[in-house]
Amino acid sequence: MNYWNRYINYYITNYSKLNKEDSEELAYLRNKLFISILILAFPIGVIAYIPSIVVSVETKSWVIAVFDTLAMFTLTYIYLDKNLSMNTKKNLLSLVFYILSPVLFLYLGTTGPSVSILFCMSILITLYNDKKAGYISLALNVLIYMLFLAIIPVNLKHLQFFGQLGVDTWIGIGINLIAFNALAVFSVASLVEHLTESFIREKHLRTRLKRESEELQIAIQKAEESDRLKSAFLANMSHEIRTPMNGILGFSSLLSDENLKEADRQMYIELIQKSGDRMLNIINEIIDISKIESGLTTISSAKENLNEILKYIYDFMLPEATRKNIALSYHLGANDENSVIYTDREKLYIILLNLVKNAVKFTDQGEVSFGYNLIQTNKNEVQMEVAIYVKDTGIGVPPEKQAVIFERFMQADIKNVKAREGAGLGLYISKSYVELMGGKIWIESEAGQGTTFNIILPFSKIPKVKQTQKR
Repeated sequence: MNYWNRYINYYITNYSKLNKEDSEELAYLRNKLFISILILAFPIGVIAYIPSIVVSVETKSWVIAVFDTLAMFTLTYIYLDKNLSMNTKKNLLSLVFYILSPVLFLYLGTTGPSVSILFCMSILITLYNDKKAGYISLALNVLIYMLFLAIIPVNLKHLQFFGQLGVDTWIGIGINLIAFNALAVFSVASLVEHLTESFIREKHLRTRLKRESEELQIAIQKAEESDRLKSAFLANMSHEIRTPMNGILGFSSLLSDENLKEADRQMYIELIQKSGDRMLNIINEIIDISKIESGLTTISSAKENLNEILKYIYDFMLPEATRKNIALSYHLGANDENSVIYTDREKLYIILLNLVKNAVKFTDQGEVSFGYNLIQTNKNEVQMEVAIYVKDTGIGVPPEKQAVIFERFMQADIKNVKAREGAGLGLYISKSYVELMGGKIWIESEAGQGTTFNIILPFSKIPKVKQTQKR
C-alpha cells in the first residue's frame, strides 16, 4: 500500500495539475480518486489490449481492432499528457468507454463486457465527479440499454445470441439492467452526498477549531504582553513616584537648617513645588486611566472658547520651552467670537496639554507649534470640524512604534537608557478622550525628523474665519 500511495503521489506531482495545498478540499479528494482509477485502468488496459488485438486479427474483426486501438491510444494520451485539465481527462475517459461499450455489445453481445462497463462507469462517474454527473451517466445508460433492446428484432446474422432468447426475455433483462443500475447510482449518490455533508461539517469544525486556536494564542500573547507591560509600568511607576517623593522629603528636611541661605531656601522650595506638581500629575493620570478602564468617564459639553484654551496651554508650557531653548508657537484658526465650541473643557485641556508636553519633552532643539483650523465637512448642512495639530522637530517615532504608540504603558516599555521620564499613559488617555468626544487622532512621524499629532473633533456651526493669528 505504501508503494501504491507513493506511485499516486508521483503521478500527481508529475502528470497532473492538482495543487497539494488543496489536499483538504473535497474536489481534490475526488480528483485523487479519479487519478487512482486512471493509473489502475492504464496497465489493465494495456494487458487487455494485447490479447484483444490478437483475437481480432485472427477472427478478422477489424472494427473491434480499430476501436480497441483508438481507445488504447486515447487512454495513453489521457494518462501521459501533463497539460490536460482534470475535467478534460475525466470527460475523455468517460467518452472512450461510452463509445467502446456499444461497439463491444454489437459484436460480442451479452458475452462481452459492454453491460458491465456501462454499469461500472455510472458508479465511477458518480464517485469522482458528483451526484449530478452520476444521474446524467445513468440517463445515458438507460438510453443505451433501450438502443440495445431496439436492435434485438434486427436480424444481425453475425450475432447468433440474438436468436437464443425471446423479445419478452430481452425486455425483462433490459428492465432489470436499468433498475439495478439506477439502484446502484442512487445508492452511491446518496452515500457521496452524506460523505460530502460530513466532510463539509468536519471542514467547518476544523476551520473553527483553527480560528479559535489562533484567537487563543493571540489572547495568550496579549495577556503575556499586557502582564509584561504592567510589570514594567509598575516598576516605572514606582520610580516615578519615588523620585518626586524623595525630592519632597529630602529638600523639606534641608529647609529646617537655620543656617540655610535665603537663595538656597527659595531654590529648595521651587524644587519641592516641582516635585509636588510631578507627583500630582502622576496621581491624576492614574485616576484618569482608572476611570477610563472602568467606563466611568463621561463627557460634559459646554460652550468653551478654543482660543482661550490654546493661549492657556501656550502660557503654561512657555517657561519649560524657554528653559530648553525651544521655540514655542501657536496658530488660531478663527477669531475669539467664532472659536466657541461645545466641548468638555477639562478633557480637551488634558488632551492638548499631554500632546504639547510630549512635544517639548522629546524635542531637544528646534521648535514646537500647535494650533487648529476649521474645516467644512458638508456643503448642504451646517457642519464643521476642528482640525487640531501639535508639531515638533524632536526625536520622532519609528514606524514599528507608531502602531502601538497610543497603547497603555508603552512609555514604560522603552528599553533605552535615554528614555524620558513619564508613566506612558498620556497618549492613551488623550486617545480615549478624543474618541469619547466623537473625534479621531493619529500620528505622522519619522525617526529623527520630528512628529505631528493630528486631531479631528466635531464643531457645531460655521464661523466667520478671519486672518490667522500667530504669537
